Amino acid sequence: MKRLPAIITLVLSLCSSLATAAPAATLTIDGNIALTNVAGKRQYEFRDGDLKALKQTAIVTSTNWTTKKTFRGPLLSEILSKVGAKGGTLDVCAVDDYCYNVPVSDAAKYGVILALSSDGKDLPRDRFGPIWVIYPRDDYPGVLNSATYDARFIWQVTRITVK
Repeated sequence: MKRLPAIITLVLSLCSSLATAAPAATLTIDGNIALTNVAGKRQYEFRDGDLKALKQTAIVTSTNWTTKKTFRGPLLSEILSKVGAKGGTLDVCAVDDYCYNVPVSDAAKYGVILALSSDGKDLPRDRFGPIWVIYPRDDYPGVLNSATYDARFIWQVTRITVK
């Protein structure tokens, strides 16, 4: 009988750690896109595995919220190409409904990525993840180190609407 509480504690501990594990990233692209994969909806949904299966690009940079780190993720331009995006603006939205307009031209001009990891570790939700828009800020200090671009470093991204 004395072992029963230890077993219950172990089971509760395992359940707790599963509940707090980083959620799988889901990114929905909608709006003016040519390719869809959700029946009856004009949208393309990327699951965590889908995003990780794409070529990963590294950006080594600092942000206003971090020291210099190596961020990795797919290029935003490749994701937009994959869904056949046609438009000039992206409405990038986070889990808390924060949305900000990002010019489509930024994707190719700066090599913007949708970071899934930082220094080799997946981005957890409480640390900007699971998806964070990252610009190579340190490569363009006179341009990208400004309030205009700081607002485009959107974290916890869940949806991008092509306009």
